[in-house]
Amino acid sequence: MAGVTAAVDIPTGGRRVRAGVIGWVVLALLVALLAFELVALLGSGRNLPKASGADTALVRNFAVAVTSFDYKRLDADVQRVLDLGTSGFERDFRSAMGADFTQRIAANKSVSSGDIVVGPRIQSVSGGRATFFVVVDQTVTSEGSQSQPQLVHTGLLVTVQEKDHKVSSVQVL
Repeated sequence: MAGVTAAVDIPTGGRRVRAGVIGWVVLALLVALLAFELVALLGSGRNLPKASGADTALVRNFAVAVTSFDYKRLDADVQRVLDLGTSGFERDFRSAMGADFTQRIAANKSVSSGDIVVGPRIQSVSGGRATFFVVVDQTVTSEGSQSQPQLVHTGLLVTVQEKDHKVSSVQVL
């Protein structure tokens, strides 16, 4: 039995110490790598495009305006959207909405309210234009209708002409 006891009593303290040191070294390397990645991530933001506060505010106002309307004051609501855009945008907007846009809203007694849920976030700045991404939740109801309000999630890419702070184009995503 003495031989068996001796085999069980083989000293393992040295292995435990080495394993503990290796564990601490690995942990220190992981922390160093994490710190390096964090510094790289924070530093990468320096190369992101920058937009003026005026352009960002314009896109915020536009996103809410283009998704908010009331059949009782529809002409004013449409004009509010058009006032935020260039003359080229007005042509595109009227063409995209169709000739009977206001008649459809009036006939359905529709009321819509837009709320920004993401953005506006700058995507690019080039050639005197800044493009933003914004997501809007639009709630649409019909006055006098028993149906539930419709919730529409809409992503928009809004391009602003920087020289006059006007919306020049919109893409619905």
